[in-house]
Amino acid sequence: MFNKKKEKSSFQIGIISGKGGVGKTTISSSMGVIFHELGKSVLIADCDVDAPNLGILFQSGEILEQKTVQTTEKSSFLQDLCIQCKRCIEEEFCKFHALSWDSLINMPVVDSIACEGCGACQELCPEHAFSIYPIDSGIIYHERTKYGFDLVWGETRLGAQTSGKLVTEIKRIVNSTLKTNKLDLAILDGPPGIGCPVIATVTDLNYIIVIVEPTSTALHDADRAIQMLNQLRRNYGIIINKADMWKDGYDIIVNYATRYDIDILGEIPVDMTIPKAIVNGVPVNIYYKESPASLALYDIVTNLIKSIIPSDTESGGL
Repeated sequence: MFNKKKEKSSFQIGIISGKGGVGKTTISSSMGVIFHELGKSVLIADCDVDAPNLGILFQSGEILEQKTVQTTEKSSFLQDLCIQCKRCIEEEFCKFHALSWDSLINMPVVDSIACEGCGACQELCPEHAFSIYPIDSGIIYHERTKYGFDLVWGETRLGAQTSGKLVTEIKRIVNSTLKTNKLDLAILDGPPGIGCPVIATVTDLNYIIVIVEPTSTALHDADRAIQMLNQLRRNYGIIINKADMWKDGYDIIVNYATRYDIDILGEIPVDMTIPKAIVNGVPVNIYYKESPASLALYDIVTNLIKSIIPSDTESGGL
């Protein structure tokens, strides 16, 4: 791990998992509530723009801002300029197979879903019968939750293929809000995997938490995420969720962390309170503050405050 410190007035924590379904959103939402309860000014962001669900657990509050963003470009066919030469089809201008020939009108047709907006058709067409234009790519919401802190989240428009860029737009709003309101920290709930949206999420953050549970697939995918964080030179630690689900798997995770000198920030036991809280649409520590999972999360947040988050944040709360 890397211990290089960055001078920032607000501390930003990313939470990723390598794979979906290991409790990342449950942990992110509860940590946000706990930080707030402990007197820390916090902002939560859902960066899983292809499947955002933090808003479900916070039950949608007062909308402070709603913004449509255009981070995707598509090709448009300019019929009046076409001379029906069919070069765009015969010479395969589009490597993404977004161009086809309509024999009824004797002209090319652009498949807006398959189009990547690369501009090849515009450059290669001798009559310049194609144009590249921006489209609505998604919507970003900035709202005030009923728990008293802000939530920023976005949703990708179907076919926009721009989740990484949409995450970057979310982070711009997060950074602006942190600076304007002089908040202590932000928690960014990242998407699963190791693709562009995840990289966009963790870039420039102060600390990353990787959620892993004792299953073979979860550890495999968490390892891939950790390798990515090493390449990006990010500081990170892990939380073991459902730690008592499978002892052999738990031992594998502990041995892995020991071998690579990775901090284990805490363990969360199997707790049937969690699915009940999800069904009721609230964070687990709101549903039952004394549940085993809730108590474990309080310990994790306390550990973060003591050992990870610096005490010189802008508002002085940490």
